[in-house]
This record gives sequence, C-alpha cells and structure tokens, in this order.
Amino acid sequence: MIKKALNTILTLALLAMPLWSFAQDDPCNDPFNPNPDDPACDPDIYVPIDGGVSALLVGGILLGVRAYRNKKTKDE
Repeated sequence: MIKKALNTILTLALLAMPLWSFAQDDPCNDPFNPNPDDPACDPDIYVPIDGGVSALLVGGILLGVRAYRNKKTKDE
C-alpha cells in the first residue's frame, strides 16, 4: 500500500513538471505575454521546460527506476 501511494505521488509530481516554468514567473515562457525582445529569451540560449523536455525527463526517471528495481530483484 505504501508503494502504491509513493508511486501515485511520484506520478502526480512528474505530471506537474510542465507547469513548473509558469509557476516561476518566467517572462520568456509566458504564452499570454511573450517577451522576445529580452536578450535573456534568446532561443539559441534559452531552453524552456515545456512538454517535450518534461517527457524526456519523466522517461529518463522512469527508466532509471525500472533499472534500479531490476537490479534490486536480481541481487536478491
């Protein structure tokens, strides 16, 4: 039961990642009021954490958890 609760919490936290940049008052990632003239928002330098980046992060975390669990069961 505890494992299921922790998995649920982890899933909800990972699903909330795309909203992280909006919560940080990031002027470069505001869809309603973008500021492309700001030098800090140069697309060659600035990489927002959007859906694609979040999907890669979530995928990497899930693969790491799966590898850890497989190693743990193999050691037992």
